Amino acid sequence: MTDLSQLTPRQLAREFELDRITREQFQEAMLSMQVELLTEAQESRLHPVTAYLNERLNKRALRKILKSASEAELREILHALGDVENFPPARLLWNADQRDIPLFVFVRVRQEPVFRITYLNVTTMRAEISVEYGSARKAKCRREDFVLTRTAGGYLRVEERRRRN
Repeated sequence: MTDLSQLTPRQLAREFELDRITREQFQEAMLSMQVELLTEAQESRLHPVTAYLNERLNKRALRKILKSASEAELREILHALGDVENFPPARLLWNADQRDIPLFVFVRVRQEPVFRITYLNVTTMRAEISVEYGSARKAKCRREDFVLTRTAGGYLRVEERRRRN
């Protein structure tokens, strides 16, 4: 069994529905994620200047990304990446399709765990994206390329994944 602390809420719900984990395991993993989010929110509240600067950097990076794709396309791509198995940023991206969540919160330029989009090319049936994630130090961060294609149902899914480190 995979480490439950690394799964997204959607992946946890899927595991629970398939009877691969118990209700207690599901609730414990969800509680762990909630504590993680609240800790990060508390950290932002304790250091408002740093939080403000991080927000500005994230918004600036997002504006550059949105020159290559629309907001809807980017949300769809991030949502598809949120379903990728053994992809640590999936815990940040699993709800990227929710339009009431500002898009800049999914891009993390300096705040660890970082998630940077270094390349994006979107067409009607295909998207290519290169990302960096993990450490804020460029030398230690992981780099991956993804190719996503549109299914017959109209949804994007990851067709190819390449690590670049």
